[in-house]
Amino acid sequence: MRSELRDRAASLRSEAFRLIEGAGVLDAIRAGIGPVEVVGSVDLDLMVWPDIDLYTRLDPDQGQRLLALLPVLHERLEVRG
Repeated sequence: MRSELRDRAASLRSEAFRLIEGAGVLDAIRAGIGPVEVVGSVDLDLMVWPDIDLYTRLDPDQGQRLLALLPVLHERLEVRG
């Protein structure tokens, strides 16, 4: 059972990285906001379902930068299916 869970976590993690790197999500965030980190279950290799946590920093008055980035991220993810 442990082996199956580890295999599942590894498979989900690989899929997550293929998605965020292949769709250019990290590049888009870096270009639109700045440094970004992959954290959570992807980073820790403890995935049990498809869930990707990304951290970046914005000052409280820079919310518009994040909102402006959403259509770009949507388009990139939609292209990847």
